[in-house]
Amino acid sequence: MLQDIIVIDDFFKDPDSIMEFANQQVFVENDFEKTKSYWQGLRTKELHSIDIHRTNKITNEFFDRIFINQYKLTYKWKALFCFHRLSSLEKFNYKWIHTDSSSVYAGVVYLSKNPVENSGTFIIKNNKVIPIENIYNRLLLYKSNYIHSPMSGFGEDENSRLTLTMFINAISIELGMTNDKT
Repeated sequence: MLQDIIVIDDFFKDPDSIMEFANQQVFVENDFEKTKSYWQGLRTKELHSIDIHRTNKITNEFFDRIFINQYKLTYKWKALFCFHRLSSLEKFNYKWIHTDSSSVYAGVVYLSKNPVENSGTFIIKNNKVIPIENIYNRLLLYKSNYIHSPMSGFGEDENSRLTLTMFINAISIELGMTNDKT
């Protein structure tokens, strides 16, 4: 079983290529009437609709990294991945604090090389605030029913707070130990 909150530094093998891919995408504002969700900043379309091959590569690396290749994995998943920007124009307010009730896990991989302090995410667990700092190529994955929020945005355009945002709606994993003892 996955932990409630997972933080892994140096998550992707080649985060620069993921950041470059993100910077080639079109980011749009939230259409509240269409999405029925409240988020600030700019997002891309769901990655699978942009490039299914790259999305599968990112997803496979994502699951392989979480389980650290200790197991022989067979998994099926239903998830949404997109890139999200939050600039200094968006100022923190109470509406940012939320849960993601339609998914099982939610999370981000921070993709800004020079983030400002206090631009990560906070999670509330058992009435305790847990701040997670924004560090380049850090994964933060958490149960989506936990109350959480970005702490702040910063910068503009390609210099703003950039994350790979994910919502894991369903996951089925069969684990078997590998015979490799190296």
